[in-house]
Amino acid sequence: MSEFWKLTRIPFSVAFRKVLARIFKKSNINKAKKNLLEIISQEVPDWFSDLETGYFTVPDKVVLEHHSEKLKQVGEHILNHRFNLLGTGWISRNTKLSLNEILDKLPDFWKAKARFLLTYLNEKNYNLIDFWSNPVNNFVWEPAFYKEIKIELGNDIKHPWELGKMQHLPVLAYNYKLFRDSNPEFARLCIEEFQNQILNFIAVNPVGYTVQWRSPMDVGIRMANWLVSFDMFKSCGCLFDELFLKEFIESIYKHLLFILQNLEWSDGLRGNHYFANIVSLIFAGAYLPNCNFTSQILAFGLQELLNETEYQFFSDGGNFECSTYYHIQTAEMLLFALYILNSLTKEKVFSLSQYTSYDWKCCKRLKKYSKQKFSVGLDMKIDLPEDFKRKLCKIVEFAFAIRKPNGEIEQIGDTDSGYFIRLNYFFNDFLVFEENYENVLNRDILDRLVECLSCDVKNAKASKTFFSKSVSANLALPKPKIVVLPTLFAFPNFGIYIVKSVYYYLTFRCGDIGQNGKGGHSHNDQLSITLFAFGKDFIVDPGTYCYTCSAEERNLFRSTKMHNTIVWQGKEQNLLRAQNPDDLFWIYKHRTRSRLIYTSQNKIVGEHYAYPRVCRREVGFELSRIEILDTLNLKGEKLIFLHLHPNVEVSINGNIVYFKNGNVEIVASFPDTSIEIEDCFYSPQYGLKIPSKKLVYRTMAKEIKWTFSLEPSSI
Repeated sequence: MSEFWKLTRIPFSVAFRKVLARIFKKSNINKAKKNLLEIISQEVPDWFSDLETGYFTVPDKVVLEHHSEKLKQVGEHILNHRFNLLGTGWISRNTKLSLNEILDKLPDFWKAKARFLLTYLNEKNYNLIDFWSNPVNNFVWEPAFYKEIKIELGNDIKHPWELGKMQHLPVLAYNYKLFRDSNPEFARLCIEEFQNQILNFIAVNPVGYTVQWRSPMDVGIRMANWLVSFDMFKSCGCLFDELFLKEFIESIYKHLLFILQNLEWSDGLRGNHYFANIVSLIFAGAYLPNCNFTSQILAFGLQELLNETEYQFFSDGGNFECSTYYHIQTAEMLLFALYILNSLTKEKVFSLSQYTSYDWKCCKRLKKYSKQKFSVGLDMKIDLPEDFKRKLCKIVEFAFAIRKPNGEIEQIGDTDSGYFIRLNYFFNDFLVFEENYENVLNRDILDRLVECLSCDVKNAKASKTFFSKSVSANLALPKPKIVVLPTLFAFPNFGIYIVKSVYYYLTFRCGDIGQNGKGGHSHNDQLSITLFAFGKDFIVDPGTYCYTCSAEERNLFRSTKMHNTIVWQGKEQNLLRAQNPDDLFWIYKHRTRSRLIYTSQNKIVGEHYAYPRVCRREVGFELSRIEILDTLNLKGEKLIFLHLHPNVEVSINGNIVYFKNGNVEIVASFPDTSIEIEDCFYSPQYGLKIPSKKLVYRTMAKEIKWTFSLEPSSI
C-alpha cells in the first residue's frame, strides 16, 4: 500500500505499465544481463578505429595566463588525486585496496583484463583512484550487476558518480598547454595522468558491473567528458600511447552500446536523465567515423532532442521539473547538443538524410528520415522546426531571467551541482572556512554557447575560449535584458515571477510543483521570495544540501519553514515522506494548488490552498521600496521566515530590522516587535552547509503588512 499513492498520481496507462514492470522485474533483470553479455562480448568494428576530433579546444594561452596560478594549483590537486566534489573539500580519493584485493572483487570475466591494466599502471608507479566509495562515510558499493546495486538511505551514491564523471580532465589539458614550454615536465605529467586515470577507470569498472554503471545518465556524461578532454589534448598536438588509444576507443564504444540498451525513457515521467542520454548520443555520433550507424545515432539523438525539448520545457521556457538549477543544467545540454549538430561536417549532415532505420537496435524507435521533424537543406545544414526555434528562445530568456546581476542563478527548488560538460572547473570559486569550493551557481558557459549559436563563432568572444568549430546556426537567440525601473518578468507555467531594476532583483514563487504533479525537484516554497540588492544577496533560498545521505535533512531543506513564506501553526504546505529513497523525490500530497491572482506593472498577488483557508501574498514594488501584504484568515500563530545570506549582519531596533552585507544596508519594518533571529544553514551547492541566520516574525494577526526600504545612498 505504501506505493499505491504514487500510482494514483500518474496516468492510468503509465501506472498499469509500471505495475507490469514490477511483476516482470526478475525477467527484466535476466534480459538486461543477457544484453550486457552481448555488449561485453562485442568486438569493436573495424570502421571504428579512430575518432573525428576538432569540436573543442583549449583556450588561448593569453586567456589561460589570467588563471595560471589557480590552474596550476588545481592541476596539482588532480595529479595527486585530490578532488573537491559535493562539499568534501580537497581530499585524497586514492584507494586503500591492494591490486589483489581489487581483483578479488571483480567478476571473473574481467580479471585478466584488469590484471593486465593494473600491472601496467603499477609499473608506472601510479596510485589507483577509488571509484567505488563515498568518502564522507567510507561506504563501499562492491562490484555487482548494475541493476542490483541499491540506492539506500544514509549512503549518498552521488559521491562516486560525481567522481566517475571525470569532469576534472580538461584542467589537465589547460595545464599541458599553459606549461608545455615553461615547465615541460609538469606538462608531461598532465598528459600521462589523463591517460592513466582513464585506464584506471576502465580496469576497475567493467561494463555494467560497478556503481559507475548504475546510472545511464552518468555513463553518458562520462563518455562525453572523455571525448571533450581527449579532443582538447588533440588540439594541443598531443600524441597518445598505443595501449591507451586501443582501450579508450573500445571503452567509448562499450559506453555507447550501454546507453543505447539502457535509455532512461519512461512514458509520462522522464526528465533530465533521458535528456542527458540523448545529448551524450549526439556527442558520440559527432566523434564517430561517418557510417550508417553513426548517422542513425545522430538522427535518433536529434529526433529525441526535438521531442524532449517540447515535452520537458513549458511554453514560457521554464523546465518542467520546476527547479531553476535543473533548468540551467538541461538548457546547457540542449545548447551543447545544438553546437555539436551545427558543427558537423557536410558529409555527416548529408548522411542524416540517407540513413536506413530497419536495422536500428534500441528500445526506442528511430523514425525514417521522411517522418522526421528536421530536414537537411541544399546548403548541407540542418533545418529545425520553427516551433522548436521559438521555444529555444523562450528557454534562453528564462535562463537569463533567473540569473542575478552578479551572474549567479537564483536557486529555486533542487540544486544538485551537476554539469553535463564542465569546461571551467574551479575558474569561479569561493572560500568557506578557508576551504575553496567551486561556484556552481555561476554558469557563464551559457553565454558562450549563446554567442556561438547566434552568430559566426569567428566574430564571437567564444572563439577565445573552448569552441573550435565555425558555427552559423542563425538561431537569433535573445540577449539578457537590461532594465532600470522595476520590470516584471512572468513565467506562469513554471510558477516564478521576477522583478528586476537597477536597485534590486526579487523573485516570487507561485505555481506548479513540476514533473506533472510528482514534484520530485521542487520544494515547499509557494509564495516564497528572495531579494538581491545593490550587488549583494540578502534574502535567499537556503538550497538543497543533500538527497539520499539523510532523509531528515533532505526533507528539512525542502520544507516550508526553510523558505521565505508564511507558516501557520508549524504546518507543511505539501506533505513529504521519507520511508525509502524514492519518497525523497516525490511530493506525497500536493495541497497548495497555487495560482496567480493578479499582476500589474507594480504588483504581484498569489495564493495557495494548503491550509484550511486561502493563504495570500501581495508584493508591491517601486524603485526603492517593496511592500508585502500577507493574508491568512485563520486563528492561531503565523510565522514569516526570512533566510539570510551568510554574509548578512542583522540587527533589530523595535519593529525595524537592519540588514547589512558589506557596505550595503537595507531596512525592513514590521507591524510590531515580535521579531527573533535564529540560527540556520545556507547551502550554495550540493553537500555544503554554511551557518547563517534567519529572521522569524511571529503574529496572531490575520493580515500582516511589512516593507523593505532600499536606498542607493546605502552603497
